[in-house]
Amino acid sequence: MYKLRSLLDPIADESLLSHIVRTAEENCLKPDNMAELVGTKTGGIVPLLFDRSLAEKLAPLLGLTLDEIQLKMYLPLSGEAPQQAPRTSRIGARFTNTGVLNLPRQSTMHSFFGTPVNREDFYFSSRRFAPGALAEGGYHRASWDIDFIFSNRETGEMLQTTCGYCKKKPNWRTKGVTSCTCKEDLRHEKAIPIPEELRDLSSFLHGLIDPCSEVRARCRSNLPRPLRDLSVSTLVDLMATVGHLASRCSAEAKAVLKDLTADRRIGLMLLGYQHLAEWPGQILPLIEQALNEGVSGSFRQHLALGRIFPIAERAEYPETKSILLSIAMEVWAGSLEPSAMAS
Repeated sequence: MYKLRSLLDPIADESLLSHIVRTAEENCLKPDNMAELVGTKTGGIVPLLFDRSLAEKLAPLLGLTLDEIQLKMYLPLSGEAPQQAPRTSRIGARFTNTGVLNLPRQSTMHSFFGTPVNREDFYFSSRRFAPGALAEGGYHRASWDIDFIFSNRETGEMLQTTCGYCKKKPNWRTKGVTSCTCKEDLRHEKAIPIPEELRDLSSFLHGLIDPCSEVRARCRSNLPRPLRDLSVSTLVDLMATVGHLASRCSAEAKAVLKDLTADRRIGLMLLGYQHLAEWPGQILPLIEQALNEGVSGSFRQHLALGRIFPIAERAEYPETKSILLSIAMEVWAGSLEPSAMAS
């Protein structure tokens, strides 16, 4: 086993990628060299997070225990959570020429400090950052690895994705997590505070993935009973779906989305979050109003097949599953032509 000259002490809430990048810099290596040292050369360092077989090689290389490594690696859950239904909220579902529903590939759940999170909800295409948090600690928080987390809880600032100097997105091949590819110091970027209307949503999302089980339980206790057993990813999908419905039939909701045009998904989650407290009484009127507005058949089909059905299939609470499946069937039946129904 290759031995590094200098090792770093682990930080509790630091992402494993951040620890690897900082260790590489400390040893005058490129981050991708760390992947090569444990026997993988494809895709850089990101795949190290999802490979259980690499845990035993990473631990001694970084001077950490196997438990410390496995806690920070986003390993697939086996025996703890079943394989999830296909996610279609981003890709969508389509009918083949024979009328058979063709769904995208299945996704699996991975552990985020003990919390099951959908693999597709991890964000690594670029490196997000919060200038104030980087200035305080100089490392990348693990929560920044989650796609639907849009802020840093401790410093109260929005996560950013673009360097203000070169206008490019920092990546994981950069030496050090405080520098951009252009060598600009990201700690000097202007921090963007969390808008007032997003603070409750930000706190809720952070609570869902908190490493402390008591915090997670307290966060879920504020949800209506049928929704408390949904996985984090399913809850986020449900919020986005409800927000999508609200934005179709409410002038006030459309105004909210217009004000949050920088990230439409945040706006949809905000609208959905505001409606969860009155589940399911708020959902049925939203769907009915959206359909009565004469929306196109393609949207109605996408609504049923691409959004509601997959969420219903992932629902563990029988009442939630029953309500969602009934809604999806009603929307589906009203959106398809008779020939498609016959097939």
